[in-house]
Amino acid sequence: MLSFDMPHTDVCRVVLSGTTPVPDAIARACAHHGLELDLAGNVPLKSVDADALVIRADAVWFAAVELAAQVVQHSEQPVLLWAREPSAACRVAAYEKGVADVFAATIDATEFAVRVRAAVSRATRRLVPTRLVLATHTGFLTVTPSRRHAVGPDGPVHLTALQWRLLSHLSAHQGIVQSHDALVRGVWDGVADTAARHTLRTHVSVLRKLLDLPTEVLGTVHGYGYVLHASDGDTVGL
Repeated sequence: MLSFDMPHTDVCRVVLSGTTPVPDAIARACAHHGLELDLAGNVPLKSVDADALVIRADAVWFAAVELAAQVVQHSEQPVLLWAREPSAACRVAAYEKGVADVFAATIDATEFAVRVRAAVSRATRRLVPTRLVLATHTGFLTVTPSRRHAVGPDGPVHLTALQWRLLSHLSAHQGIVQSHDALVRGVWDGVADTAARHTLRTHVSVLRKLLDLPTEVLGTVHGYGYVLHASDGDTVGL
């Protein structure tokens, strides 16, 4: 593990794939911003005791993106990609898979540390301590985004990490229409262009189907965004 004198009291542990030494400038900047870097060798395909996971990619970026997608499915922490020269295609593919941020190998050390810490902060803010009850087609669904726990009429409902981020964002703003821009920024940390809006529409449709929610509960505001409505009197902690 790389450790330096850290002025921050809220230290975040960041796991990096691979065994290649981290550049000294990156290590110093991370230490200054309260980040402990831990080299993990192989990428863990399950949730680990860390605040963020950084996957380092060499020339074959698409293989790293697919690996990141697998990690995103099983990890509660933000997953970031550190590629040699990430092209626009690489970034788009990574964001569509739920990657929180993409760095180039030449990134400024301070910027690297700040963006990693920002990804951790965004993930923490999304998981607000909220419980709400949603009306489904066949009964009621109790959702606790902070625990990533949902129970419907037929028992627990299992969602991917990306689906939880989308549901957590909507839950944190329940009753308030969220624009395409706000959702794409909040869930994918991207820009709501045509491709991003199509991806968002697909994920909302899948989420609605998985949770068995009518359009009156997870509603579409055509041309603008989406809104989640909890049952009256059944929202706690908002």
